[in-house]
Amino acid sequence: MNVSNWKTVRSSLDKVSQRDLVGLIKEFYELSPQNKLFLDTRFSNHEAGLKKYKLIIEKNICPIEPWKKDVSLSAARKAISDYKKARGDQEGLLELMIYYCECGVNFTLEFGDIDERFYSSIESMYENAFKLLKTNPQYTNQFLHRLKQIVNNTNDIGWGFHDFLADTFRKYCKDFS
Repeated sequence: MNVSNWKTVRSSLDKVSQRDLVGLIKEFYELSPQNKLFLDTRFSNHEAGLKKYKLIIEKNICPIEPWKKDVSLSAARKAISDYKKARGDQEGLLELMIYYCECGVNFTLEFGDIDERFYSSIESMYENAFKLLKTNPQYTNQFLHRLKQIVNNTNDIGWGFHDFLADTFRKYCKDFS
């Protein structure tokens, strides 16, 4: 049995002409919407790609009709991971991470209390956004007000959700003073 791996594929690609390689990438591009989004975001239109990843997050965390489509935290998180692989810029990652939290809060405000797993996912993304912001302080003015607004919007949400977000905000804001 011949096991395929990257080394074997790479060896074959090294023998392909640039024209054939571009043709192969075109086939890859047309193979699936995910491939198209990845390559568009990487090489073509970063802003349009960012908007599409935000739409994926919104549709999966804050579906318009949740009785017809379940919330999928994993699909929303995957959108952030896919963006990171496609583009990886810290500003775009912060935008998506904060948007993830905003969508989660909006969904709770619209439809009421959710389960612990949902809140834990929003909390961990919120804290991860702060960790990323701490290593990229040049974006503080751009994003800190939205992180604060998330805390303000959760004021009436119980189960320790608001408390965690408020404590996290206070903890990390010491770094930006």
